[in-house]
Amino acid sequence: NLKKLSIIATLWRLFLGLQVSIFIIYVQSFLGKSEAHYGIFMTIVGIGSLLGSLIGPFVTKKVKENILIITGISFHYITFAILGFISNYYIATTIAFLSFMVFYLTLVSLHSIRDKSTKTLFRGRVYGSVTAFLTPPAIISMLLGGYIAEVFGVDKAIIIFGALSALS
Repeated sequence: NLKKLSIIATLWRLFLGLQVSIFIIYVQSFLGKSEAHYGIFMTIVGIGSLLGSLIGPFVTKKVKENILIITGISFHYITFAILGFISNYYIATTIAFLSFMVFYLTLVSLHSIRDKSTKTLFRGRVYGSVTAFLTPPAIISMLLGGYIAEVFGVDKAIIIFGALSALS
């Protein structure tokens, strides 16, 4: 289980570690909105994340973990890719809200599997190593995402990285 979770987390970071840094370019350049709109966009993403975290434990009780993980992560990846096709700020904000709500709802199941698969004695080491383990793929993602956004456009970068994450 931990190997599977490690692969999922690494691929997520590799393909979508660029999300927060690329959203500012997406909102301001592609959608043509202001810094204030970017702030609202990210606030809505945060609210979706919070809501997903709050309802996750209830959904996890009703839906099998593996089904929730596959559908939830796939939904997040696909909706991220869809953002590259959306040029309306309000529709994009709604999609991002739903995407992050489902993603954080799914994280509850991922963390539940991690907790069940990790002996209490080792949990601190496992939790503590996650950031170090996922930072290199996140850095690669931000560098590649910024480069692809500059060369091909932020919309294409979002589509490419969303598609690659969905394929993973």
